[in-house]
Amino acid sequence: MFLQRVRLTIILIGILVLPMASERAEAQAQTMSTSQLETLGVSLRASLREFYAYLKVLSEKKCVDEAELSYVQARIAELDARERADSEAADQAYKIAGAGAAGAVRRASSNNEFILAVDALANSLKPCMTEAERQKVYDTSVARKLNVVFSAVPDLYCQTPEAVKAKQIIANEIKRVKDEIQYNSYNVKNLNGRPDSQAISAGKEAYVGALQRILAHLEDNYKQLDGLPPCATGYNPVFANGILLGIYVIKATGNTVITERVITTDRITNEFTNSHDPAGAGINIAYAFTPWNNLVVAPFAALDYLNNSVNHAFAGGSYLGTTANVSGTAGVKFGPSVTPNFWLYGIAGVSVLNETLNVNFLPVMSSTSKNVAGATIGGGFAFKPGFLQNMGHPVSLFAEYQHTWWQDAQFNSPAASPLFNYNFRREDDVIKLGFNVHFDAPPPVAPVSPMPVKALPAK
Repeated sequence: MFLQRVRLTIILIGILVLPMASERAEAQAQTMSTSQLETLGVSLRASLREFYAYLKVLSEKKCVDEAELSYVQARIAELDARERADSEAADQAYKIAGAGAAGAVRRASSNNEFILAVDALANSLKPCMTEAERQKVYDTSVARKLNVVFSAVPDLYCQTPEAVKAKQIIANEIKRVKDEIQYNSYNVKNLNGRPDSQAISAGKEAYVGALQRILAHLEDNYKQLDGLPPCATGYNPVFANGILLGIYVIKATGNTVITERVITTDRITNEFTNSHDPAGAGINIAYAFTPWNNLVVAPFAALDYLNNSVNHAFAGGSYLGTTANVSGTAGVKFGPSVTPNFWLYGIAGVSVLNETLNVNFLPVMSSTSKNVAGATIGGGFAFKPGFLQNMGHPVSLFAEYQHTWWQDAQFNSPAASPLFNYNFRREDDVIKLGFNVHFDAPPPVAPVSPMPVKALPAK
């Protein structure tokens, strides 16, 4: 019974004493946390005041060098981190201790305002120029003294009149800079037989160095302008752009005169005139250029498949005739480009024709193959429609008329008519319709642009 009373007493004491001990321990912990916060806040405040005073000294300078700016940035990053940690700790303490941590919260808020002022002062510091920036300012002042004006260089792609004028201006400026370098230098006499060398006058090293940099830049700009290709003369004719390939259909009218003579007396016994106009096809290749103004010249070579038979038929199926198989022409097309997309031209050339001569008096049939020369003249036009210019290469359409006089062909004493000689005289009228594929881009046209000048290079 006694032991039970003792146990009950101990339990009651524990119930009453333990909560009181716990409250004392929690209060002690809160007191330590608040004390630590106060120490941290005061330390941060002192650091901010010290750094602010340092920034005040820097702000009185005309500029701040790179090393000082790097230190300022690192120091601000450190103080920002400390301020954030202090604010977070103060907020946490306030959640636990309530009004007991109000002082720490006020100090944290004050430190936050102080660091904003530090940031503003740091941002007001003026950085000093780098060596390259100082050099650029000095070079510009030296160039201005010599009337060398620097600005942006436009994007040119040919020798415009403005580019030619700019080259002359740059050449004059190069001469002035070289003369100035010469004036601030002197020749050193060598006693060993070597050529004299040149030295910079005392105290002029920086000035001459700027002159040499300006000279190098001007010479580089001059080389760029001088290396531009010539501009076109204001025209981009359809054919004035190098190699082109033409494919076309043919409507050829063959006109043939066949003369029959007796071998023994050379007397004309018969003469027949006939014509025929079937369709054919052909291909040509040319190289076009403009020797002056808008005159386009295009040497060409063409190969035509005619398959044009012109026959004089007799009753019973017999006939005399000639079949034009294949012809080739080498010549030139020449004429003005009336507009940038329309070319009017004449044609002149020499031709060769392979033809088959037929003398067929049934039941005997005779034929022979002949190659004859000819002369061709004609004319045509070409134009470049816009809807055909997005096919990888420029395309033009053309129409031509050609007339060819062929050399006479002889077929003497054929097996089908052994007592006679036959003379075949042929002329062809040909219309060609087709297209050209241009394999070279047209030359650039001189644009209207402001005069190109020089830009001082960024260092």
